[in-house]
This record gives sequence, C-alpha cells and structure tokens, in this order.
Amino acid sequence: MNYQKLFEAQRKLDEHIINEKQLHGQDLFHKKVAALLCEIQEVSNEVRDFKYWSLKPPNMKKALEETVDVLHFILSLGNDLNISSSTVEEQPARVYKDLTEQFIALSYTAVCIAIYNDKKMYYLETIKMFKGLVHLLGFTNEQLEQAYYKKNRLNYQRQETNY
Repeated sequence: MNYQKLFEAQRKLDEHIINEKQLHGQDLFHKKVAALLCEIQEVSNEVRDFKYWSLKPPNMKKALEETVDVLHFILSLGNDLNISSSTVEEQPARVYKDLTEQFIALSYTAVCIAIYNDKKMYYLETIKMFKGLVHLLGFTNEQLEQAYYKKNRLNYQRQETNY
C-alpha cells in the first residue's frame, strides 16, 4: 500500500471535515480513538468470529467496508501523532491464533493510544495488529487501498449532504 498517499488523502479529508463542521482548535484525539474502537467492533460484528452460537456466515463485503473505516481512523490518528508513512510501512503484521484474539488485541492497543503516555508506541502496536487483522481476514493491500479511496470519496459526498 502507498501509505504516503493514504496519509495525505486522510489529512485532506480531516481538514475538510474540520472546516465544514467548524471544529478548529478542538482536540478530537479521544473522539477519534473512540470512533476507531467502534469501527473495530463493527468489523468483528460483520465477521461474526465471536458468535459461536450462530451459523449465519460472515458478510465479508461489509467487513471490508468496515475495515476501511478502521483504516480511516488509524490514518487520522497517525497524522495527529506525526507518524511517518515509512514508519508505518516498516511495521510487521502481528497475527494472533484467531480472529477473536486479533480483535481483542487490536481493541486493547487502540485503547492504550488514548490512555497511556507513549501514544506513538501504542499506535505502532495498533498498526501491527491492524495488519494482522487484514491478513487473517484475507484482504489484499490492493483491495484495502481501493476500498479506502471509494469510501474516502463517499465521505466527502456525505459532508456535502450534511451527513
């Protein structure tokens, strides 16, 4: 994935939202972490990995869309923390034994970004966990990047229609 282009696209979208919603000077960091946590759980809900009581199959199309929402907030937080695209590129995937553990670990590290002092370290752990999630879900970088730009365009349209 071209993280440099992704970070730039996210920076532009965030600036657009801040301008449209008149959020200048507001600290949105914890709101972004909260949104990230919600999006992680939305992916989990679509994948249905924890729903041992149900035979309903996962909705992988919707899971990809939700995974892209996770990526939007990861990129946004990375911009806030001045993380370089090359640093993100260098991070290896951290893959747990199954999706349930991966979701728990990813959620935990995302929470740590908000509550501990070493935000950059926990951010990089979150990147590793996110890459591991993408791996376990079987999505390619190309799928993720294409879906990101599609959702990015939709997010601009939503801003224009007072979403």
